[in-house]
Amino acid sequence: MGLLVGLLAVTPTVFRLLALLRVGIPQFTVAEIPGPGDVALAVAVGTLQDLCVAGVLLIPVLLVARRSRTAGVWTLAGLFVASHLYFLLDLLLYQARRIRMSATFLEFLKFPKPFLDSAWSAGLGMLLLGGLVVLASGAMAAKVGFMLLPTRGSSVGPQRARAFIGAFLFVFGGTVWATEGLPRTTHYASSNIVFRDLFRIVYDRESRWSDPAPASEAEIVERYLSPAAEVFERLDPEYPLLKRTTGFTGPSHFPVADVDGPPPHVVLLFIESFRAADVGVLGAVHQPSVTPRFDALSDQGVLYTEFYGNGVQTTRAVIASLFGVPPRFSRRAVQSDDVDYPLVGLQDVFSGAGYRTAYYHNGSLEFERKAEFFAAHGFEEIEGDQDVMDRHPEARGTSWGVDDEWLMGDLVAWLSAREVRGEAGFLTAFTVTNHHPWEAPPGYEPPVRASPPPGEYRDYLGTVSYSDRALGLFVDLLDEAGLKERVVLVVLGDTSQPMGEHDRNFMLVRHLYEENVRIPLLIWAPGRIPGPVQVRDVGSQVDLPPTLMDIAGVSGTNHAVGTSLRRVVPERTAYLTNPFHLRLRGMRLGDHKYIAAEAAEREALYDLIEDPAEMTDISGAEADLTAEFRSRVRAMARTLDRLWDEKRFVPAVRD
Repeated sequence: MGLLVGLLAVTPTVFRLLALLRVGIPQFTVAEIPGPGDVALAVAVGTLQDLCVAGVLLIPVLLVARRSRTAGVWTLAGLFVASHLYFLLDLLLYQARRIRMSATFLEFLKFPKPFLDSAWSAGLGMLLLGGLVVLASGAMAAKVGFMLLPTRGSSVGPQRARAFIGAFLFVFGGTVWATEGLPRTTHYASSNIVFRDLFRIVYDRESRWSDPAPASEAEIVERYLSPAAEVFERLDPEYPLLKRTTGFTGPSHFPVADVDGPPPHVVLLFIESFRAADVGVLGAVHQPSVTPRFDALSDQGVLYTEFYGNGVQTTRAVIASLFGVPPRFSRRAVQSDDVDYPLVGLQDVFSGAGYRTAYYHNGSLEFERKAEFFAAHGFEEIEGDQDVMDRHPEARGTSWGVDDEWLMGDLVAWLSAREVRGEAGFLTAFTVTNHHPWEAPPGYEPPVRASPPPGEYRDYLGTVSYSDRALGLFVDLLDEAGLKERVVLVVLGDTSQPMGEHDRNFMLVRHLYEENVRIPLLIWAPGRIPGPVQVRDVGSQVDLPPTLMDIAGVSGTNHAVGTSLRRVVPERTAYLTNPFHLRLRGMRLGDHKYIAAEAAEREALYDLIEDPAEMTDISGAEADLTAEFRSRVRAMARTLDRLWDEKRFVPAVRD
């Protein structure tokens, strides 16, 4: 049995050591560098974890082998191959993107097509080669099994069985205790991935924060989750965020002209992975600018310089931007995991005001169940990449979808059809070209830069430039169709995108630094809002529902917790979430930004005026301010988690 345990344990040990040698241990803050002792302890504990996982895998093998030696051998080979493919995926993900494998990632196997280009770029070839090696090793494991497993009719003696179980339980208990004592950032990098999944089941270290003196739900809603400058009435105490908005009040950053005639078309255009750091008008250092069309539009509209995504995935941008609440703090996104979740959003408000609603995307509607979700939440027309390709068979397709430029004409055609029918349109559109692996269409030449950054960042800037050109095409087509004065266009990123600024990170779900969450926001409505206007107030995606209701002059039932970005309101807050890996929550208020990692029991505070690159954690020096941020984030987290768990946003599922 010792040889079988060693057989099952040796590969994950080697894989993890390779990952540590090639990548190292991620840091929570810039100053946090684990010492040699921490690393040595992590490696030792990781080896114990390997032995524990091997013991867990061996138990069903021995049970099956009691009845049939052959069945036991093939059980051994099957578990060997399955577990080692999992270890291999973990190694490749960690080396390529500095994240660990998770069982939730296996759900994406239902819709593998969108990932093909990204997977190949990130090392799919090595996965295929490694998979062949694992399969060959499985055959060797079977051969070893035939030599070591007892023959049919024989069994492991009671004394040996008791000794094995006792030793296993002792080692497992000691390993759990040792794992619990590891620094969480060290554990994050060095643990056996299967043991980590078992550890979460047996001992949930990642439990939610508790407030030692929790305020009441009503108090938290009133203090932190009630919009300012808005006239509304609450509708049901069982659904504390639900309200009917009848108007907005207070001083404005900009006027909205009263225009005779039909109401304007409202367009929400989300540009994939569009981060603020590379937008010329927001201070990007690249010359020439890779966003000349966005920059030009900002001279005619309202530009927000301190705007944030509330989450770190497109699915979470959907929840925040359309429904006005921070996304659920779970690895499983509502859009893909619970398509019928009861919510009301902007599409409901505008539909109630007589608008026709549509969702357009040049990517897959099957991936993350977009078609089901948007149909279940009131969108009357839903189109995806196949619809675009049917209209434009000459368009280039990738595994993620159709190039952005082909979507733009379809958007204008839909708006033109509304105009002909005398209908106002509420249109939500998401682009896809600016997505990893950052491949612009063949023949597209981005602006020449004097000193282009190397590697992936260079490719990213190329697709940003292409998506910006597609934005310009959309505006040009609006003008040609005579719709320029008839639209309220909101342009923003669905998410941001890190490019190695902290801890050599290029993965969105690993941190909550500015490069992970800060995005551009532009409101362009030349027929109604004179520009240029630049607003430096803090804002986030949950502020969009009241903002558009305020600009368009519509009323309706909603549960948005944000405040209209048209209004001058002091001390605006952006609430930030990242439920993956270190389970990060945070907030931006004024000049300061707070980040806390539940899984690591660590926190950091940054002064973004003095330290815009977030290199110096001042939480120790600003203990009182840190405590204030901590208390607020925990209170909001506890209330929002409960509302999400209990489905208490709106009382009835849509008919």
